Amino acid sequence: MIYNIKLHVLTPIHIGCDESYKPTEFVIDSDKNTLIHFNLWQFIEIFDEKEWKRLMEISQKKSSMALVELYRFYASMREKVKGREIPIPKEFSERYRQVKQLKNDNEILKEFNQFEIPRTYFNPYTQRPIIPGSSLKGSLRTGYLSGIRREFPEKEKIKDKKSDELEEILLGGKMGTDPFRFFKVSDFES
Repeated sequence: MIYNIKLHVLTPIHIGCDESYKPTEFVIDSDKNTLIHFNLWQFIEIFDEKEWKRLMEISQKKSSMALVELYRFYASMREKVKGREIPIPKEFSERYRQVKQLKNDNEILKEFNQFEIPRTYFNPYTQRPIIPGSSLKGSLRTGYLSGIRREFPEKEKIKDKKSDELEEILLGGKMGTDPFRFFKVSDFES
């Protein structure tokens, strides 16, 4: 049987994918509360001679102040930046604005490192967030096992079991008897 299911997400979800938005690959439009993620190589291709010169000046600096100047430079270029626009909370925009005002080296390094933003799982072709079918299947399986455990008549027998032993008892055997082995779930894309 095949069912078409629509998910309505009620709270923010983050399913990590080992990738992140790096501070050198986005600019934040604080007026629109938008992060613009861009391809660095495509971005630098649009520079005119004056912009190239400014970027070179920034890159020659030896202090962490160069990072703040890079953010300021990106902000000045935001009208030219072509990339994927992602809505962000107003508080994040405000923090970005504050970082551009920093002058202390230690504060700059601390804040700059916090601006690497972990990405949620996404479709590499559309760049849109997705919920992997395996994640949904895993959460359904966990809920199912919790329900069985709650109703299990011999609670003392299972109280201190490891998760794999507990699953074996609750499902009545090993992987071959797991009812979820027949359950296939596709990825959900927004």
